[in-house]
Amino acid sequence: MLRQVFLPNYSKDPIAELYRLANLFRLNSRAKVIAVTGSSGKTTCKDMIAFLLRQRYTNTLKTYRNYNGLLGVPLTVRKMRADDAFAVVEIGMGEPGTLAKAAELVRPDVGVITNIGVSHIGKYGTQKNIAREKGTLLPTIASSGIAIQNGDDRECRELGGRHPGKTIYYGYGADNDLVADNFAQTMTGLTFSVRYGGQKTHFSLPCHGYFQVYNALAALTVGLYFGLTLAEMSVRLHQFTPATQRLRHLQLGDTTLLDDGYNSNPLSLAAALQALTSLPIAPKQKVAVIGDMQELGRLTTHYYEELRMLLLSLDVGQVILVGPLVQKLARQLPNATTAKTPKEIVVLLQSLRVQGSVILLKGQDDMLFASIRDEIMSWSRKAEH
Repeated sequence: MLRQVFLPNYSKDPIAELYRLANLFRLNSRAKVIAVTGSSGKTTCKDMIAFLLRQRYTNTLKTYRNYNGLLGVPLTVRKMRADDAFAVVEIGMGEPGTLAKAAELVRPDVGVITNIGVSHIGKYGTQKNIAREKGTLLPTIASSGIAIQNGDDRECRELGGRHPGKTIYYGYGADNDLVADNFAQTMTGLTFSVRYGGQKTHFSLPCHGYFQVYNALAALTVGLYFGLTLAEMSVRLHQFTPATQRLRHLQLGDTTLLDDGYNSNPLSLAAALQALTSLPIAPKQKVAVIGDMQELGRLTTHYYEELRMLLLSLDVGQVILVGPLVQKLARQLPNATTAKTPKEIVVLLQSLRVQGSVILLKGQDDMLFASIRDEIMSWSRKAEH
């Protein structure tokens, strides 16, 4: 039946044709659609939502990796089947207007905004402009559906009312609908409690960084909306594993690697450093390998100065700087050195020889940081034999 609809009248614009075909699959699927956007955390949040829903609904589609752009969104929608129960679609932000275009295609039943930071500020100029672009998701949510937003994020709060239906806020503050507290960071993950509707449920999440609690809260809110209980989601989330290069924990003998090398912006870099410094080990055991941040435009100098001040305030034993912009900070940081290649980084790590080290990898060049990770893993395997 679909073949009869979309074979005639091909568009001369291949992107327009892709959106037209994807729209047909959207129309022919009964799936409830959850759209996820935000300046950081959206891929992990999307993965958590799908992970929870698949416990009960195996026919749940989700965006592959972070294919969330102009082409990635319609390619995801193109995979929707008539009998899918859910589709969890991640929507990123490219040129102005592309997020709204993708959201109009997706037509979500639930829309999630994880936060509004300064990623892409080089293109959009101000955080307010970023907020306006992210906010274009909200009017596309079905009026019978819900918006789920980070209630501790001021910009998210200020977007309230753009969705005609109900909005649910989550966060740490008592004025949220879903509230997390009693946080603790261990070497193997996080523990925290969630209060909702008079209930209090304990969670253990095998992730690092308190910001992961925000991702969990968003995912839990989606689960509650679709009939899952906090008790069953507590059991399920205990088994969650972050995707590669999303602050994923890798144990290499007595060395721990926090693999977060997919992307970097001021918000996510600060969160990753907090994840490292919150671990219950001595400062000398903490090593941060830091690359350049995503394009920051006219605010580049400002945010690298903020990074310098942050690194000076943290109890980190060694900082290894990789990338032409971040390396400029080396002279102003007493515990910093520079490197250009994965092999150079491994040589520096070997010279530290600190037992029980935790090494954070954080940068925006995912291929470079994947190479760094692989080189460290190779060194670790050789050291074991």
